[in-house]
Amino acid sequence: MSYWMAVRRRLAAIALAGINVAALAIAYTGNMTDEIVTMGDGNQYRLLTLTSSGTLSIPKEVIADVWLCGGGAHGCSGDPGAGGGGGYVNSAAGQKIKSVVAVVGAATGASSFGDLAANGGNGKNGGSGGGGAYYEYGGTGAGVTTYPFGDTTYFNGKPHCAGGGGGGNGEYYEGRSSPYACRDGLAGGSNGESKNTERVTSGSMWSSNNVHGGRGGTYGGGTAYPSALGVVAANASFYGGGGGGAGSDASEDHRTYGATAGYQGVIYVRIPLNQAA
Repeated sequence: MSYWMAVRRRLAAIALAGINVAALAIAYTGNMTDEIVTMGDGNQYRLLTLTSSGTLSIPKEVIADVWLCGGGAHGCSGDPGAGGGGGYVNSAAGQKIKSVVAVVGAATGASSFGDLAANGGNGKNGGSGGGGAYYEYGGTGAGVTTYPFGDTTYFNGKPHCAGGGGGGNGEYYEGRSSPYACRDGLAGGSNGESKNTERVTSGSMWSSNNVHGGRGGTYGGGTAYPSALGVVAANASFYGGGGGGAGSDASEDHRTYGATAGYQGVIYVRIPLNQAA
């Protein structure tokens, strides 16, 4: 490193150290949560959580880390259908930011922060794969952690972008002594895992209608129809979560149920209070 390059770096560090990050009047035209937190690495940050699209404006240029995910896919249709894949994730460390346009993807939609982007879930594939159903393999996950900034302490128990559960499948066979074929859907993936090696390949012939959809993956993946064991079928309920797949019961009129919906994405911007570190 040349002498003058070293001088410039020292001057830049001095300038950054002089920024009072906690006192900056940060503005955002969309919905934003703004708080001072201590994260899992032990450092303090000003953490901005962007939950709708807008323009972020900071009075002085700062160094920040960015993590974002797209919206989760809706559950797949059919009788039955696989769960929807969670939104894909992306991140960048040490970014210089001052004024940035942000897009927070709705279900299935991409999120972006300036030039950094993350796609929404694509059918049963995504950040985490959707669960399988009868005749239908589950989806492929991205194979990377879906904890923002890889921080399993601050975001304890809340991996984002869970896959939805696969739909249950029921059939009624008139004239048989045990006329109900019931096949449960499988749970959605979590934290980047794939579910593409799993599907329901057989069913039990029971004397009563007892079909269950798959549970959504942790955290907040959509639960499929018919209701999972002890869980009512529901839309995805946390950032980037995929919806549950469509299903059917084994009644004589073969009632069918639609897929449940995916959930929107999110963008996190964490600004170290100590800019010179």
